[in-house]
Amino acid sequence: MPMVMPPNKRVGQVFAEANRYLKAGLPERALEYYDKAISMSPKWSFPWFNKGIAHSRLSQYERALECFDKAISLKSKHIEFWINKAGALVNLKRLDEALDVTEATINNNPKSVFGYIAKGEVLGRMGEYDKAMDLFDHALSIKPKNSFAWTGKSAALGKQGKLEEALECVEKALKSDKKNANAWYNKGEILEKLNNLIEANKCYDKAKKIDPNIVVEAHW
Repeated sequence: MPMVMPPNKRVGQVFAEANRYLKAGLPERALEYYDKAISMSPKWSFPWFNKGIAHSRLSQYERALECFDKAISLKSKHIEFWINKAGALVNLKRLDEALDVTEATINNNPKSVFGYIAKGEVLGRMGEYDKAMDLFDHALSIKPKNSFAWTGKSAALGKQGKLEEALECVEKALKSDKKNANAWYNKGEILEKLNNLIEANKCYDKAKKIDPNIVVEAHW
């Protein structure tokens, strides 16, 4: 979640309380406080965005999409809003629309790695693994140590049965960011396919400890 400056102290306190509930794994309670923040400052985009995150945690992706669209209408240039909109569309199985959103993100932010990573992940969901790989490689040409790009590349390689290469990539992802839950989960999947079930389960446990929602949001 982005760090932001609230329009006033009181709404900032309500927003912070909502974020605490969301971080504690209580999205229903967080929603109550995001709604309060929105009623106090309806044109502030970030409560709308975080409300969308809370709905996503509850697998309420249609509602999440509505919130992300509202956030975008208020602050259209914030790349994280667009990427999470794409994620909601992916979870709704609306992959063509998600792809359009990631392409718009890249056009608006051509120097940011995150649009390329998001598009690669959508293409991965569509089974276009070679195209996805090209995007992850492009992201890595911009930010060679980006953990999410290495994780995406690892997932694409794994789906193609290139497990040793996939394992090398996910290790690079974790070297860059040991708190990347998707990387730990992806490493678990690779090790499971390599019949190393003990180490695979250790990786799954680490992923769930970092992000209890990881099974819901797991890689493709």
